[in-house]
Amino acid sequence: MVSGQTGIAVGVLRSSYYGSRENTPRAHGNARLSHHDEQVLVGVAQAFSLNNFPPNNAQIRGDIKRRWDIEVSQPWVSRWVKRNR
Repeated sequence: MVSGQTGIAVGVLRSSYYGSRENTPRAHGNARLSHHDEQVLVGVAQAFSLNNFPPNNAQIRGDIKRRWDIEVSQPWVSRWVKRNR
């Protein structure tokens, strides 16, 4: 419908739409935390690391449970740490 009204080819519209979303933060559909929650957790981990008290995986799991009431597994935390190293 938009293509017909504007005279722009459907493929070009589709490409522009998906291209405009490239730099927007999007979580995977199975993500346990929102983008904002991920940023908060990264900030907390960085603050402790800067003070030479890096949190271990069990502490990260506890923080997630206390802050957002979300249960995460040990492998999930290990992947999160590796991704945000």
